[in-house]
Amino acid sequence: SFLFALLFAPILAKIIHHIYKKKYDFKLLLYLSFLAIITHPLLDMFTNYGTQLFWPFDYRVSLNTIFVIDPLYTLPFLIFLLITLFLNKDSSVRRKINRFSLILSCAYLFAGCLIKVYVHSDVSEKYSSLNVIPNRTITVPMPLTSFYWFSLAEGKKSFYFSYESLFYPFNQKDIDTISKNHFLLKQKGVLKNPQVLKIIKMSKNYYSVKSVGNNLLIYDLRFGNSSKI
Repeated sequence: SFLFALLFAPILAKIIHHIYKKKYDFKLLLYLSFLAIITHPLLDMFTNYGTQLFWPFDYRVSLNTIFVIDPLYTLPFLIFLLITLFLNKDSSVRRKINRFSLILSCAYLFAGCLIKVYVHSDVSEKYSSLNVIPNRTITVPMPLTSFYWFSLAEGKKSFYFSYESLFYPFNQKDIDTISKNHFLLKQKGVLKNPQVLKIIKMSKNYYSVKSVGNNLLIYDLRFGNSSKI
């Protein structure tokens, strides 16, 4: 969170300043420490999980434009980082590689936002063909890529979902339905169970329930119809 970065950046800068025996300007280390801490949650807010950027306020920022693990984002960044480790710190090539890797990673994040807008823009139209007027809809990237997406629409008693590739035309036959079955939680008397409430909150109410024997399975549908808690 911003608060965490503001509180701990001076402490981290002080430790680094001491380790390097005041070789570097404290203000420079303070800026570096703050950026090192805050860029992590800033990256997290693009993911499906999101992050509590404004903690202690109980609000999670999640743009749903990139999956938590995306090698197309991580691997180029990692490769360029490894290359710079073997270059002289004063090398102009090293600075250019650093600059290029940052531009490339930011461009990929920005591209994910544009793809999200494109995919999400016609979600309601897709489901209207089923005479469904969704209460709300979400679109999220699938694991390991930003080119394959999952869309989820909430109806009165069911959720409607489909998968869409940027390289494959959408087909209305690809839309599937899954019953909410939220009444099962009340029926079993576990609706106010703290763990159940936590799951409901985490899933942002995009969940379905299935009864298996004496057990209830709760599926977090934000990650596809087979993800369960």
